[in-house]
Amino acid sequence: MFRLLHQLSFFIVPDLCLYCRRPLIGFQRTLCDDCQKKIPRTRSDKPDNEAEHRVFGKFRFEHGTSFCYYRKEGDFASLIIRAKYNDKPWINYDLAMLFAKDLTPAGWPFDIDLIAPVPIHFLRKLRRGYNQSLPIAEALSMAWNLPYDSRSLVKSKYTSSQVSNTARERLEAMEGSFDLKHPERFTGKHVLLVDDVLTTGATLDACAQLLIQAGAKVSFLTLGLSD
Repeated sequence: MFRLLHQLSFFIVPDLCLYCRRPLIGFQRTLCDDCQKKIPRTRSDKPDNEAEHRVFGKFRFEHGTSFCYYRKEGDFASLIIRAKYNDKPWINYDLAMLFAKDLTPAGWPFDIDLIAPVPIHFLRKLRRGYNQSLPIAEALSMAWNLPYDSRSLVKSKYTSSQVSNTARERLEAMEGSFDLKHPERFTGKHVLLVDDVLTTGATLDACAQLLIQAGAKVSFLTLGLSD
């Protein structure tokens, strides 16, 4: 859905690089080739990386990775913020496509069966218009030819913004916030959880525990790795 809308917009207004504002050419989307090289990649395509260290001990996982460092004043963070709050979800789609291109030579997606975007509460989705994690799942689904499920994992409890909360406060806020419909569909499956930014890992933890209880193996992927 997000890819189609972005492609249609290209024929209405010429795309400009969101960093340098130069016109994009060919198959470039969101960032020109030069600016793509400036993205602060974590190089987390190998095991025992920083993203895995961030969630180690919280839940059992097979593989984990994050695309880039998310520094609040940085250009990459501004892209994620625009995707989340400024009605530009296609940014996350394009960034996820770039990430998939980086990860594929390292063996991704391994034996993953299904992709699941971390959900948001329906009131927040009603106000924002979309779940910012869904275009990430759609992009990876397209790049790796894998199905995704955006309906079974649901955010059942509304929580306020966690930006200024401590790790413990985030963990407490996430407890009991999610539900898994039809858990039997995930038994024996290897599920890739995807989200936009990894901070403390509390959200991934809450979602992963439900999938693990249903008998699934879990891996995770985020676009940003917060300082």
